[in-house]
Amino acid sequence: MKIIGLIRTLTAIVASVVLCNAVMAQGSSLSELGGARVPPAGNSAVNTNATFAIGITTDHGLSWRTSVAPTDALRLVGKVRPEASQIGQSADIYMLVKAGAVVLMRRTDGAFEQWSGNLSELRPYRQQAILAADTEIDLYTGALGVSGTFELFLGYRGPDGVLHYSPAPFNLSSNTNPHGTSSWFFNGLVWQSNGAAPGCQSPLLQSPLDLSKVTSILYPGQTRGGDYKAHGGFRLDGAAQTNQVTVVSALAGTVVRGVRDTVHGVVQYGFDIINPCGVMMRIGHLLELSPKFAAIADTLPPATTNSTFTELSGYTVNVGESIATAIGIPGNVFMDFGIYDLRSRNPATTHLSGELKPYGICWFDALPATDSTRVRSLPAADGASGTMSDYCR
Repeated sequence: MKIIGLIRTLTAIVASVVLCNAVMAQGSSLSELGGARVPPAGNSAVNTNATFAIGITTDHGLSWRTSVAPTDALRLVGKVRPEASQIGQSADIYMLVKAGAVVLMRRTDGAFEQWSGNLSELRPYRQQAILAADTEIDLYTGALGVSGTFELFLGYRGPDGVLHYSPAPFNLSSNTNPHGTSSWFFNGLVWQSNGAAPGCQSPLLQSPLDLSKVTSILYPGQTRGGDYKAHGGFRLDGAAQTNQVTVVSALAGTVVRGVRDTVHGVVQYGFDIINPCGVMMRIGHLLELSPKFAAIADTLPPATTNSTFTELSGYTVNVGESIATAIGIPGNVFMDFGIYDLRSRNPATTHLSGELKPYGICWFDALPATDSTRVRSLPAADGASGTMSDYCR
C-alpha cells in the first residue's frame, strides 16, 4: 500500500469511525489517537480494539503538550494498547514521522529513513517487544533541534502479520514560541507581552471551586486588616464544612510563580498562573495540593512566616485542572482568589501603584452567568469593608 493510499484511508477512518477519533488530552495525559488495522489483503483498514497514544513532556510527566521550542529538553512517549488476545505476544513497533510530503520511519538504531510507502519496506523502531496491556515506549529524548510541524504515527505488527496503527496523527509543533502565544512580564512600570497576544475567551473564567459551598465573598480591591488587598476570596462557613475542598484552575496558562509559607504554624501554598491572552490568576491559602502541584511545590523554598513568591517555569495548567484538595487552616475554611488583567490598568486604580494592584479586576462578572449571579447574591465576608471595592462598582 503506497503512503498516499494509506493517508487517504486514515482520513476516511477518522471522519467515519468514532473509535478512531483523536482526543486531545487536557494537559494531564497523552493524546489518544485511536486504532485501526490493515488486514492481510492490505487494501483497506478496519476497526480494532488496539489503541495508541503519544505525548510530549518537558517536566518529567507533570504535564503533557503538543508544542515545544527546538531547544527544549523533552521526552516523547508513546503508548501501545494491543488487542486483548495479543497481550504477552512479541511484536515489532513502528514509528512514522510525516514532515510535509515526506514520511520518515525511525529505525532500531535511532536514525530516521525515508519510507517509500510500501508496507513490505516498513522498518521497525523496536523489534520483538513484548506487548503489555499498556505498553509505554520511549520514542525520543532530548532537544529536537529543528523547527516545523510534524505528524507522528505509531503501529505494531504481531506474529499474525497484521499491522495495527494509529489512524489519527499526533500533531507536534516545534517553534521558538512553543505555546503559539505570548510571554508576559513586568518591566518595572507596566506589564508587556513578548509577542502578539491572542484574544481572551468568554466567559473569561471557570469557577475555581463549588460555589454551592461558599457562604460569603471577600471583595477584591479593598482594605482588609489595614492592608490594601487586590485579591478577593471565598469563605465556606457551613455547619458541616471541612477543609477538604477541591480547587481547580479558573483558566488555562503557565504557572509563573509559587509560594510556600506558614500561617499560625500551618503550611500554606499559593500560585500565579498567566493565561496567554494576558490575564493572571492568583490563588492562595491552599492547604493540600493535587499530585501535580505538590510536585511543583516541592521545588519551592521551605515555608517560613515571611516567604515570598518564587519564579517558576516549565509548568502549564488547563482550565478545570485540579490544583488543590483542601484550603485554609484547620477550623477556618477560606481561599484567596484574585484576577489581574495585565493588558491595561484598571481605570479605577489611578491612586494605586505596583505590579498587581493597578491591574486587579472585579472577577464576579468574568464567571459564567449563573456563577456570577450566585457570587453577587452572597454576603460580603469582611465586616469592616463589606462590599466597598475599587474594582467592583
